[in-house]
Amino acid sequence: MSSDTLDFQPLTPASRSLLETYLPAGGRGDCNLSIVSLLTRGIERGVAAAQAQGALWLRTVSISVEEPVYYLPIGTNLTAAHVEMLEGIAAKEGGTPLRLYGPVDDLLRAVKRAVPERRFRVVSSSGDWDYLYRRDRIETLEGRAMAKKRNLAKRYRTANPEAVFRPFVREDGTVDEETIARALEFLDVWYATETEGGALSASLEEERATIHRAFSPDIAPALFGGVLFSDGTPEARVDGFSYGARLTPRMAAVHIEKGRRDPGVYPALSSAFAASLPEAIRILNREEDINVPGLRRAKLQWAPLGDVQKGVLELLSL
Repeated sequence: MSSDTLDFQPLTPASRSLLETYLPAGGRGDCNLSIVSLLTRGIERGVAAAQAQGALWLRTVSISVEEPVYYLPIGTNLTAAHVEMLEGIAAKEGGTPLRLYGPVDDLLRAVKRAVPERRFRVVSSSGDWDYLYRRDRIETLEGRAMAKKRNLAKRYRTANPEAVFRPFVREDGTVDEETIARALEFLDVWYATETEGGALSASLEEERATIHRAFSPDIAPALFGGVLFSDGTPEARVDGFSYGARLTPRMAAVHIEKGRRDPGVYPALSSAFAASLPEAIRILNREEDINVPGLRRAKLQWAPLGDVQKGVLELLSL
């Protein structure tokens, strides 16, 4: 197997049909591997894809090591021949060791099975781990751990008894363009409020571009989520919106949540998002905390049931 077998090409909106051949059926629970994430953040961050040998191959740049990394093949098991091929590509393109990225348990199983004689090292930071939650707990806000969230959501519902959550995608699969337009109007107001009318930071600029790309005609049909309105009238106030996408047949990611600062908006929004999902979805992935203390506290307050411990596995020289 030669080192130039894989023809990696940057992802574009036209890559959707290729991705749908392998995802979400072959997903491993990594929040970065929803089709929506790949076609928004993935495009922004230069993720490249190749299709060969009955599998999807993805290459990106890991923030933790700032070097190219490769996901495990999606659609087939990693073999010794695959490792040889990827090492050849890594050496040819950058002269670097082969680094694989993904859930650490998956990486360890795959590498130990494919090349048991090889030594390796793993780099994994808790800031890169995805938080997992029971969908029904987020939807109902039941249980002692959810008491504060439940009370806040009740406060919102009391103040807004006619509030409705309108999905971005209708039951027949068509996109509700008016609801998307209202979400984008709200987004502009949200950014203006957060920055007090100032310029957006680089991270917020990237986020804004990601959201606009997600709402494009090529990607919007793959979205879960919708807009929380104060009531069901056309003039209703937008209180927030949330969107995500399927990661596996039973897991969905929550990629974006934006809401007003009024009491109870975010718990009500999260509950409504969970309630709108297909019945098959049992687990929600609410992404990483990227080592931000406030974000970590917020995610822990939702009582996670576990995590997806992602990292980079580097194969050492023979």
